[in-house]
Amino acid sequence: GPNPVDYSNANIGRYQTAGGRVQFSYEMHPQLELRAGAGLTGINAWLENTNTGFQYTPEVNATASYNWYKQMLNVNLYYKYTGASPQPQLDADNQLVISEIPGFHMVDFTVTKKFFHTLLTASAGVKNALDVTNLNLANGSTGGAHGGGGALPISWGRTFFVGLKLDLTKSLK
Repeated sequence: GPNPVDYSNANIGRYQTAGGRVQFSYEMHPQLELRAGAGLTGINAWLENTNTGFQYTPEVNATASYNWYKQMLNVNLYYKYTGASPQPQLDADNQLVISEIPGFHMVDFTVTKKFFHTLLTASAGVKNALDVTNLNLANGSTGGAHGGGGALPISWGRTFFVGLKLDLTKSLK
């Protein structure tokens, strides 16, 4: 049968974060808008009286939106990259160490159409189009200050969606 997963809590003596983010937006045409951003987040942990020093994780995101105003139709594409990041965890000897979560990419896509003078909005799309679900830590056990076997869950996977929104505060003109 499957192996049971053991978890253990461990305290980190001191933990600091520092970082920054920059975001740009550019309207190339009244119908096309592009956004891009980048960030850097650092963590500094003291494990068993040892300072790990700041270890940084990069993030990059981009969004492209195209609007057909006359047709009241909008298409959005969203992309995000999260770089490798440090993760405190217990090793095989039950010692608290810093492992690494590998970097990963996420992509979402949405189409939105408005009807009846924006009274009704329909949308459809896909989230996590690349189907990212689990990431293996550098030493192969799960993350956090919890030790165990297996992969670190990131997302439940690719999701398709449809939606309808009725705005009852607007009246038909």
